[in-house]
Formats: sequence, C-alpha cells, structure tokens
Amino acid sequence: MEDTGETAIGALLAALRATRENGHEQAVALPPAFYTDPEMFALECERLFRGQWHCIARVDELRQTGDYVALDLAGEPIVAIRGGDGVLRVLSNVCRHRGTVLLEGKGQARTIVCPYHAWSYGTDGALKRAPLMQGAELFDPASCRLPELRSEVWNGFLYANLDDHAAPLAPDLTGLDALSGNFSMDAMTTVHIEEARWAINWKSLVENFMEGYHLTPTHATTLHPITPTSGCEHFPAGPGYFGYHSRYAPDYPDRGPWAPNLTPEQRRETLMFCVAPAHVVALAPNTMTWMALRPDGPGGVAIRWGIALYDANADAAAVARAVELARGYNGEDKVRLERLQRGLASRHAPRSVLAPRDLEGTVWDFYRYLAGVLAA
Repeated sequence: MEDTGETAIGALLAALRATRENGHEQAVALPPAFYTDPEMFALECERLFRGQWHCIARVDELRQTGDYVALDLAGEPIVAIRGGDGVLRVLSNVCRHRGTVLLEGKGQARTIVCPYHAWSYGTDGALKRAPLMQGAELFDPASCRLPELRSEVWNGFLYANLDDHAAPLAPDLTGLDALSGNFSMDAMTTVHIEEARWAINWKSLVENFMEGYHLTPTHATTLHPITPTSGCEHFPAGPGYFGYHSRYAPDYPDRGPWAPNLTPEQRRETLMFCVAPAHVVALAPNTMTWMALRPDGPGGVAIRWGIALYDANADAAAVARAVELARGYNGEDKVRLERLQRGLASRHAPRSVLAPRDLEGTVWDFYRYLAGVLAA
C-alpha cells in the first residue's frame, strides 16, 4: 500500500508519525477518519492483525486432550487445540483437501473431521484418514498436515501470530512482567467466557478500556464506587504494552482473596493494561477481566472476553456477582462507543486535545505504538 502523502491514508499516516515526535503534553486526538476509513482498516489488517501477536484464549480453557477454541483472525480461520501429547498448538482450521473450515466455536475433538468429505486429522494436525483417495496418483498424505502457527503462552494467556517470521512476544513484555507479576495471573481460574460484537471501530474500544477519564461519568454506579476517575495514575509504556493504575476509592473494601506477594498498594488497585495491539486486561487483586478484539470492518469488532478469579474455589454466587458487574459496565461502554462511532462519521467530528497524562495518556501511548507499526 503506497503512501504518497497526498491521499487520505497519507494524511492519516502523517498524523500518526507526528505522535512519535511529541510528548503527552502536546497530545491531540487523531482525525476522525482514523476510525472510519476503509483504507486505514485494510492497512491495519495487513500489518497489525496479520503481523502482530493476538490473544486467543486462556490456557486453562484448554486443559484436556482435544479441547479447542476456533476463531477467525483477519480473515484467517485458526484453531487452538490441546494435543494428545499435551502440547497446546494453534493450527490452520482449513481442510487440506478443498478448504472447508473444520471446527467452529469451542468444544472438544479427539479427531478433527472435515464436515465436507470426512478427511480427518489428529490433534497435532497430522492427516489420519482421507476416504477413497487411494486412486489419486498425485495424493501425498504426508503433505496434508494442517499448518501450525507461531504461538506463545504468557501469564496464562495463549497468543498466536500469523507471521511466521515475527519477533517473539515475551521480550517486549518484560516491563509489564515487573508491574503485574505479583498478581499471579497464571494462577487465576477462568470462570466465564462470552462472545460479542459491537458496531464500533476496534481502536475506540482499546482506547476506552485503557483510559480512566470516562470512569466516573460513564460508570457512575458500576465502577465509580470502586475505581473513580480521580484514582487514575499513568505508567510509562513499554515496546509491547501500555496502561495505568486504577486506584480504589478510600471507602471501598478490600477485594480478596489475593496472591500472597501483592504489596499493600497493589491490594488497593486494578492494573489496567493492553498487550498491543488488541488485548486489554483489568487485573484486580482477586479477579481479572479481559477482552481479545478481532475487527471485522472499520465499524465492527468481534470480542472474546472472559473473567478469571484468584479463588479457585469461588462459589456460584461469587462468580455471578463478577459476571453481573462486568456485563453492567460492558453494556454501558457499548452504548457510549456506538454513539461515538456515529459521531465520528460526521463532517463536524472534532480533532480535540486529549486529557492530561493520568487520564488519557494511554491513548497517546496507543497512537505511538500504532505509528511504529503502521507508519514506520
């Protein structure tokens, strides 16, 4: 995709590059077309969603042989599956015969069987059976293995990358390890997974999840009593992450049980962070809520979100309370963001100054990350 500097996409990329030259004190929102332009979306699919690391699932969703999660990433059908050898793999979810998508949704399959012509594959991707193909002279069973994608596990999350030559994920998150390690994310137990689609640009959802400016006005009864806007404290971004500390209201009770290594300050905050570009996490002492985003157009995003608790023995009532709270504030955000998407399409949509660093500094961090990938 050529950047002439004279086209609409050229102007957007120039605005992105400018974010690398200025600090938070000069932070200004990008042009509204950044959230609506089809050419920008095509570039994001090419460079971000086909070239960067993306969260697929929590590892504890895939405990048993054959447990799988299937989804589309930038138009590519993939499946994460636990093999009979105990290895967790991310495979192409497309039959090697005629290209049919093999698995859908979430479930368990000790053998992956194509619904079209009944070719079958093991959980390691190897072809097991191809009915009635003995007479096909060019058929080579050894060449019909499902391709395996790059994957990594970080703190209980499984990530995949469509780019076979991408740099590893973990080195870009060493600073985030230092911030989050005491919370013991990998010891948390997944208690809820949900799928959704919102009629918004995916970047607006990343920005919304990652800024505390809206907490008090948008979530007056859900989050403001816990983490008001006044408790936001930005932390410096790293090469593959950004975020802020969301401190608790003084009169809000402690949220236990928690990991034994948490400091007194960490027991009184939710650590908000994004593993760039599209995995956002709210990490509290006793619970974690996360979203993995997959755009399906400039004005739509598929969301896979979940809740994990530190207390592996939490009763049904505790789980129900966590789900009710998350659905409450997610619903509030959905309403606001779908109204925002409508407004961004207006010819009168503004390009405004961002709020100070503790409130919207993460938006500027996000822009700077995107500039490094999209507009380098």
